[in-house]
Amino acid sequence: PRRRAQAAPLPACVVLTGRAPRWALGGFAQDGAKAELTQEGLTAARQEIRGRGGDKPGTKVRWSEVILPQRTKEELLAIQQQIVGVEASRRLGIKPPSGAILFGPPGTGKTTIARALATEAQVQFKDITAADLRNRFEGGSEAAVRRLFEEARESAPSIVFIDEIDYIGRRRGGGGNDGVLNQLLAEIDGVGTDARAVFVLGATNRLEDLDQALIRPGRLGIHLEIPLPPEDNRLQILILKASTLRLAEGIDFERIATATDGASGADLAGLCDAAGRHALIRRGERVEAADFAVALSDWQARQLDR
Repeated sequence: PRRRAQAAPLPACVVLTGRAPRWALGGFAQDGAKAELTQEGLTAARQEIRGRGGDKPGTKVRWSEVILPQRTKEELLAIQQQIVGVEASRRLGIKPPSGAILFGPPGTGKTTIARALATEAQVQFKDITAADLRNRFEGGSEAAVRRLFEEARESAPSIVFIDEIDYIGRRRGGGGNDGVLNQLLAEIDGVGTDARAVFVLGATNRLEDLDQALIRPGRLGIHLEIPLPPEDNRLQILILKASTLRLAEGIDFERIATATDGASGADLAGLCDAAGRHALIRRGERVEAADFAVALSDWQARQLDR
């Protein structure tokens, strides 16, 4: 029978050629041709990759893209300063905060705000929905929480953002989440003692449902309400969201902003999308005031049905 060719043994060192990234190597040749790949180089490469490209596409958001009441934005800028000033706080003997809770009605942009904080603070962004941390296998949820924070520490400085945190952070005693909540509390406590900066952000629509041990000072002790936008902010959001549409003249966004009392940012974005879809259905070349009138009427009808 034909003998199988044996694979050549792996060399003691690996040589990369061509366009290998120079930061991935322990000793890259000056002309970029080849270099020995060392363990130190691999470690540096992993850190560089996480530092530059660890964020998922679409997570970069600037404050200019976030429409909020001035006082709310000022409070967020204060949190940003605390995130970027961790070392300065420690030098002054001030214990930096471990995290914060963003709370408010659905659709007010809590996830977008978390991304803007990470972008403007120039730190990594690790986001997850609390429901994703639940695992039907015993102990799986706790392991998922540990992995999340391990990744955050490895790529620090970073923000860990847990959306719908009430799903795992409800008051203990009968909810079935005690194990994963206890693990989350332990990880947050570990953040406070770690020399590397990890800031934990939770988002919820129901602050009152959260366990007091989670939201006490020293853990997620900063509580920032993200309200529904007032009229002037609604006008700004409408103009921003409609800026991607090919608009006809004569659209009265001020009237629409007045007529959408109680709308969230997500509602207003959806209204602009609906106007665009109506223009598409009627095969119009531009989105006209009549298209926005239909979208507004539909939104108002849905509010009556709630």
